[in-house]
Amino acid sequence: MSTPTSCATLHAEGPVSVVTLNRPERLNAIGGALLPDLHRALVAAHDDPATRVIVLTGAGRAFCAGADMSAAAGSFDATRRWRTLAARSRGSRATSCSAPSW
Repeated sequence: MSTPTSCATLHAEGPVSVVTLNRPERLNAIGGALLPDLHRALVAAHDDPATRVIVLTGAGRAFCAGADMSAAAGSFDATRRWRTLAARSRGSRATSCSAPSW
């Protein structure tokens, strides 16, 4: 199974789901459309009963450069954004995850 989105892809093969950050031109920096796409891919992998392991990787030469500060014009708040996405998916098992600590 393979599920592409604009900035993150999910490829599942048996018990392994691979989520790939797909913004190599920005070194996979988190921002803009990547965060909601990443959230959707991780929730889909988590909700797949066949998935036993989720591998997170990045396309291109970098895994992830961190927050994309240019996209947010200096006001990027990853924790607030993560909690907003988690609040939208209440009832999902993925909301049991704590906010990332980056």
